[in-house]
Amino acid sequence: MKSRRVCLLAATIAAAGAVSYVDAQDPTATLPDGSAKTLLVERCADCHPLESVTDKRKSEADWRAAVSQMQGYGVALTPDEVDALVAYLAQNFGLTPRRK
Repeated sequence: MKSRRVCLLAATIAAAGAVSYVDAQDPTATLPDGSAKTLLVERCADCHPLESVTDKRKSEADWRAAVSQMQGYGVALTPDEVDALVAYLAQNFGLTPRRK
């Protein structure tokens, strides 16, 4: 019985490591699908980890202010890209938790 628990524990640890490895290989793997998913990765992940974005919950106005602040730091976004990115962030990382 003890060896079965050890095997189960080892399998669980190995599976968790495999998931972490996959996530490390593809930073978009844990992001919700959406039209601005790629935009988020391409423009935001150059300067900081995606978790610094995805761990936050903000209103649409606050996301717009954050994106505007990043533009002030030099992130190049067209007005349409700003709108798409803000909509994606507000929908998926807004004040109301999204359903999984």
